[in-house]
Amino acid sequence: MSHATHTALRRAALASAFVLLAAPALRAQATSPKFGVIDVQEIVTESETGKKVFAQLESFGKDKQTELDGKRKEIEDLRAKLEAGKNTLAEAKVKEMADQIEQKGIALDRALDDAKREFNRRQQELLGQIEQKVLPIITQIGKEGAYTFIFRKFDSGLIYAEETSDITKMVIQKLDAAQAAGGK
Repeated sequence: MSHATHTALRRAALASAFVLLAAPALRAQATSPKFGVIDVQEIVTESETGKKVFAQLESFGKDKQTELDGKRKEIEDLRAKLEAGKNTLAEAKVKEMADQIEQKGIALDRALDDAKREFNRRQQELLGQIEQKVLPIITQIGKEGAYTFIFRKFDSGLIYAEETSDITKMVIQKLDAAQAAGGK
């Protein structure tokens, strides 16, 4: 066998070996990526964990509303007193009551701003806790389901996704199961 023939056979054997070794990798690249989507709003509103968070926020909101309503009532009562006694009260007393109304109004505005800030802070904190519980579940579902990508349905710029790619219900089921098992 000539040297040229031997080299040609050797190259052909190497090329065949390369094709055989590379075939699985090429096949893996040829498969389509698997996409999943989650609806964060649905997870928050439909899961037991999310319902618990909403109950806490609603309770806080009602407590603050009661507090603010009490302050509003004080102002209304003071205004009614001022209006009723405007013609009979001394000018100094009218001015004093008007100043009290103004100060209580400013205090009410501050209390309202503080309540909004506190509500938003609590909401972010509680939603962050949900996210910390949900992310490992999404990762688990992604690995078990061989998902290449999982997107937030409405926060990712996604315009369309087939309903079969929505894994929200699966996430809620696993989150609720973790909650029932003592995961808080």
